[in-house]
Amino acid sequence: MQLGFSSPIHLVESNLDGTFFEKLKKDIYSLRKNDSGSNISNNLGWHSASDLFLKKEETFQKVCTTCASSVASIMKSYDSKFNPDLFDARFSGWINVNPKGGSNILHSHPNSHWSGVLYIQQPTEVDGFSGMIEFVNPNQEGRELAKILPKFGFDNIIRIRPRTGQIVIFPSYVLHSVYPNNSTEDRITIALPHATNDTRTIISAAKQGVSRLYRPGLAYAKAGIGLVEIDDATSVPSQI
Repeated sequence: MQLGFSSPIHLVESNLDGTFFEKLKKDIYSLRKNDSGSNISNNLGWHSASDLFLKKEETFQKVCTTCASSVASIMKSYDSKFNPDLFDARFSGWINVNPKGGSNILHSHPNSHWSGVLYIQQPTEVDGFSGMIEFVNPNQEGRELAKILPKFGFDNIIRIRPRTGQIVIFPSYVLHSVYPNNSTEDRITIALPHATNDTRTIISAAKQGVSRLYRPGLAYAKAGIGLVEIDDATSVPSQI
């Protein structure tokens, strides 16, 4: 049998301890004081700017390297010859703080490979689907198979309630949403990656592209990088 058109959803441990998360939460709430936030997929919650991993705080940088390592491990599990040192990955990151009633509408992350969510504070109160992340089967024509083979990946909907410290990693094309938080405790996550409108990221990517094309000793009449599939930031469905 050859498995085709599958959409894996990975749930991995970050191995970050409670002391780190307490420091991380302090940095998050400190950042929120000076960041009015964005209105993208969030409903009643605070969504930070998507330049989190460009900030100097050690906690944010640690989250970036941890998530990058997790993605590399997943890639290695699919291809034993995968070399993370040759994998030119770039991550964007942002924070979601969902207070009571906060949720995130259905969306995907276009122009990306993998997306992930690190759970920093997941309310322990369990009330129905409170704060759960829900994934929708990209192949809606498979709904009939889901009726007779519900446990073999043909499900139309998958719901997960990760624990604090876990990372959910999934292909960026998979539609997902977050149920309203019914707890009085904030639900705090860091999400990655998505299409960016940060000119620092775009310029850096263009420079790296030029450096790969350049060869010493050759005469160039003109050289440059064409940036394609760039969407207006307000039109790009974003993250959880």
